Amino acid sequence: MSWLQPPENTIPALVEGITRFDGVEFDLRLSDDEQLVLHHDHNLSIDYDETSEKPAFIEQCHSSEVKNHGFDDFISLLENKDFSEQLIGESKVAFIELKLPHRSIQKRRQNTAHLSKMLVQVAEILKENEIPRHNTVIYSFHSDMPSVVKNADYKGQWSELRPTVPPVFGSFNQRVRTLPEFLATSFAGLVKHHQRNSSVLMPCAKEYIMGWTRHLPLGRSVGISGRALKRLRNITSGYPVHVWPCTASEERLLLEAGLSVITDDAHPEQPIAGAARWGRPASLPLSTKQWDGLAQRKVPTEVSPWRELNDSEKKSQVESWRKQYQWRRSADDILAVSNGKLPWEAVRVIGHRGCGKVARPVKSNTPE
Repeated sequence: MSWLQPPENTIPALVEGITRFDGVEFDLRLSDDEQLVLHHDHNLSIDYDETSEKPAFIEQCHSSEVKNHGFDDFISLLENKDFSEQLIGESKVAFIELKLPHRSIQKRRQNTAHLSKMLVQVAEILKENEIPRHNTVIYSFHSDMPSVVKNADYKGQWSELRPTVPPVFGSFNQRVRTLPEFLATSFAGLVKHHQRNSSVLMPCAKEYIMGWTRHLPLGRSVGISGRALKRLRNITSGYPVHVWPCTASEERLLLEAGLSVITDDAHPEQPIAGAARWGRPASLPLSTKQWDGLAQRKVPTEVSPWRELNDSEKKSQVESWRKQYQWRRSADDILAVSNGKLPWEAVRVIGHRGCGKVARPVKSNTPE
């Protein structure tokens, strides 16, 4: 039976994604009645034609309307045992992006307060559902995330998405507006910025790492091979970098370079370039021999998940990663900081919006 990709940012997509990978990334918006709903686009992503009115902004929709069209809310996701048990029990991570309303319905000066309100709710719901601090990271395309975190008195893990994409329509329009920040910010500067914020990791646009665009920003370029990879490793010193978006043809190359990937390719039989695919390199870690065997299409059948490793085995695994990716910190130091949990340094595969981005519209306009 052929695989049918579930709609992005829905419970089926997120359950399948978190089962197959080391974690998932998804988007939250705040509805008109101030409920957190799973949705990426500004407008309700349903089908419409020229004779019908364009769907409303999510922030102007009641949560019941959003759910009637087949989209889900944050509370329902965390109450889903198939999702929460994978998240907590299998050492997975949920990366939660807080989305801003379109600029036509909210002034820029209101953005920090809006995100702070969202973050307070996120924290309450995570606490109510007993989701440990180590299993989530919050971020947003917002230039003042430190104020958001401070205003919300948020104690969990967080980061920023840079360059900052403004909440406007059109990918070309967005790219033009982000270009100045992209050009002015070197990869090294980006790493230092996140480290100053005490972020546990750095989300990184692929354009900084691969292709001709990596040569555009100020400073010396980095990459995934040769001297460019050596520069990247000297800059990061093992600091976790998550690259987005990633395709199947790029996945193995980025993982080999010690970079986590956020993938849109979730087909269970999806081939990747250069090796057999292993979707859980962090939560279901391989030995160096097993990892190298993937290049000969040898897929191991007996692998112990991170949660089942004893202290000695965890140290041995971290030592193996440390040697493979040239991390500077000792295994003892890394495990002491993580308190025995899966370290942030571990190279992960993350499902983008669950099982990947889908064609528009995400749903039909027929209420369910």
